[in-house]
Amino acid sequence: MVGKEDPLVHVSVRLLGIFQVERKNEQDVWEPIDAPAWGSTYARPLFRRLLCTPGRCLSREQLIRDVLPAGRDDVTTDHYLHKCAYKIRQLFGKEAITTSSVSYRLADQTYIWSDLEAAETLMQKAERLERKQALPLLEEACKLFGRGEALEGETGQWHHAICAAVEREKKSCYLALGHIYEQQGMLWSAEKIYRDLAALYPLDEAALCAQLAFLQRAGMRTEAIAYYEQARAYFVEEGLELSAETQRLLKEISHSLPVQEIFAPQAASIPKNEVVLSWMLAQSPGILEEKASIKPEQKGQNMDQSRRDFLFTLGMVSTGLIATQDLHYESDNSSLPGASEASIGNLAIITHQFRAMQRRGDISIAQGLKTHIETIQGTLEITSNEKLRRELWRLLAQTQLIARLNPHKRSDLARLKTLNEMAIAAARNSGDVFLEAAAVGHLAHLYLREYHDLSKASQFFEDVYQKTHICQALRGWIALVMSSIAARQEDRPKCEVLMAEAMDIAIQIPQTPQNDDPYFTDFSILSISMFGGNNWLALGQARKAYEILSTRNIEELSANRQASAFYDLARTYIALGELEEAQKYAFRSIDTALVTGNNSILPRFITLANAIQEKYSGEPHATAIAEYAQSCMPMKGKVQYV
Repeated sequence: MVGKEDPLVHVSVRLLGIFQVERKNEQDVWEPIDAPAWGSTYARPLFRRLLCTPGRCLSREQLIRDVLPAGRDDVTTDHYLHKCAYKIRQLFGKEAITTSSVSYRLADQTYIWSDLEAAETLMQKAERLERKQALPLLEEACKLFGRGEALEGETGQWHHAICAAVEREKKSCYLALGHIYEQQGMLWSAEKIYRDLAALYPLDEAALCAQLAFLQRAGMRTEAIAYYEQARAYFVEEGLELSAETQRLLKEISHSLPVQEIFAPQAASIPKNEVVLSWMLAQSPGILEEKASIKPEQKGQNMDQSRRDFLFTLGMVSTGLIATQDLHYESDNSSLPGASEASIGNLAIITHQFRAMQRRGDISIAQGLKTHIETIQGTLEITSNEKLRRELWRLLAQTQLIARLNPHKRSDLARLKTLNEMAIAAARNSGDVFLEAAAVGHLAHLYLREYHDLSKASQFFEDVYQKTHICQALRGWIALVMSSIAARQEDRPKCEVLMAEAMDIAIQIPQTPQNDDPYFTDFSILSISMFGGNNWLALGQARKAYEILSTRNIEELSANRQASAFYDLARTYIALGELEEAQKYAFRSIDTALVTGNNSILPRFITLANAIQEKYSGEPHATAIAEYAQSCMPMKGKVQYV
């Protein structure tokens, strides 16, 4: 099987997630091909269209319909196609594309490698192997599919059928991998893959049933019932109804005895037209059963883009989590029970789950966070052990910060400020000086981003900056945000010094998973790059901003920060006069904002579009950006577009 690092491969293409192309230079080093390198031709969409075609070959007439603008005469059309082929050969070599009077063909996977074809090949190969040998192939395929949706940003009508087919393959891959994990006794991995599947397709009953059946087989009957209720509420919210088959599965789970061992799936079912690996059928007589009771109008509604996740197991519900048996008396003379270390450990796990969901941009956790805060506060009232109380204060501060960082409306700023101030007080009570400094830093960031009060933000940051010399990661984050203030004050020397300090710290400290960051800063080399691009824009250096932002994978940021990053990239392209690219990234920013609930970013695009119109009167891309942003805004938040 051909891999990207195969010596014969000259071009690497990412079709899953943000479209990216790399080529090997004369020194055999991969170099990115950015948007300007394609020029003003239609070579880029033609290249993508051919890559997504079986055999990578299409007729000239089909390419004209799918790629080129309508209404062109034959001479102009031939000129466009010739320029496209010439540009592709210029970028990737003469072997990259073969043309004739009737068709165009791209080189195969051995010359132009694509992640989508690689994932499909891995699945086909896994189907012919035993479970143990198939496991690493499916893991690699899932890793590729996990990059994102196929053909993101593509607007042509041709891409819809391809995207639907890829989503079916992706779902089948996740189901197959979860099945193998169970068979191999890797229960934590199986639980994660089923959870990821349900998060990707929250309105897909096959994914729901797979998760419910796994929880039943793992003996987590209570969790399965709670998970079902959460899913049912979501379906009702979307105006849908769970099928009779799914309801029967719940009844079976409700009346079943706890299961002591994992066995082959019986209840998981997927549509017959999906890819199914042959060994999944072994000992699984029900796996190909058609879900006949799903209403026809519900078909096609199985790919909701909200990526909604659900708390499960310990994170399913906060209220009532601390059971009576988990409480203990701290002394024989005490009449007031206090929470045990195990109960506080459960609360910590839930806090960690909420942080992971907040980073993924889940907009459904606001009520859960409120309940979780009340639970911690109630536990504090019944706990007198000072060590346990300090830990509870720390969890309270962290949960309040998560609620503060959750997507919000402009009208919520006063509430967010209060939450942040409460988090500072809770952190102070916990005795964690670094958590207190981080909470102050988040308050300063609120003044910078939302209130645009550079003076107050700077005052807070300067104070905290002097107290964080021991905690390097926190100091690096504060230096990074202070560089943003300096950029807006047009103090370029100070901005560059602070950026350099942040980068030096990021290079020196170990890079830990962002979900394990107790101060919720998301401080990393990638976040420094994003801040750097934003700073250069503020300093009027659009070219420097482009050099940074266009070479970074924004999807590696937490979901709740991607909208702002796409917005900065749109601003960069506007500053460079690349308005078509600006529109594409503006739309991506708006779409991401809608998914994560970050509606506060939408008015910025109206302002941005008005600024474009002042410079380029009657510009259609500016009109498209403004109209799309305007259509996505709630009625109360409408901003006038000139």
